[in-house]
Amino acid sequence: MPALVATRDNKDMKTMYQRLIAKGKPPKIAITAIMRKLIILANTLVKQGRIWIKKRLDQNGYSNLKICYFAKDDFSRQD
Repeated sequence: MPALVATRDNKDMKTMYQRLIAKGKPPKIAITAIMRKLIILANTLVKQGRIWIKKRLDQNGYSNLKICYFAKDDFSRQD
């Protein structure tokens, strides 16, 4: 389900999906590739202690994104 939403709402994932379809890949294979890409992205964010922040562009088309890093202790579980 997240892969379907990503192909509809995320510009980068939509471009990747359309590129795979244009190459002749079946839609299910293209969606599977999007799922794998999302899993790799999520794992990378967790490993690096980062959070996902959606890109926002200013009126000139430049990103004003600032990357946030957190210490691994911020995510530690307290029982």
